[in-house]
Amino acid sequence: MELDKKLVSEFMNLSLDEIHNKISKIDDEITVFWNDNSLNWDGYLDATKALRKERTELTAAKTMILPMDHITLEDCLDWELKDCKVPIEDFIKWCETGYVTSYDGNGVYATADNKRTTLGANPIHIRNGYVRKDFPFVIWYNK
Repeated sequence: MELDKKLVSEFMNLSLDEIHNKISKIDDEITVFWNDNSLNWDGYLDATKALRKERTELTAAKTMILPMDHITLEDCLDWELKDCKVPIEDFIKWCETGYVTSYDGNGVYATADNKRTTLGANPIHIRNGYVRKDFPFVIWYNK
């Protein structure tokens, strides 16, 4: 999915509350389509495509502007450090080449002192250039 970089830049000028409100409104709109029993899966995907794209653009903006005091840090578990810790530059390459996608699993940013965050490292965001380089690692969990 290609993100609209101009739109993401505009979203980055919003406050976190404004972004949260927009995401919440989109979620409510998507729920209406989800509950519409007249739509099959393809109909649902078609009906919500623009909403899902805008939500992804909003979350990319939120990820980029979220200040450190809003990000929870937790100690990484030993198995996460051994099996899941990826240097950010490697993770960027993985995303750009399609080695990992949002369908493969999920990731969170991590610090140099082995603290994982609750801040998602989304391959779609990364592939579109929205990377939090203030975190040197990603903890990647395959599905």
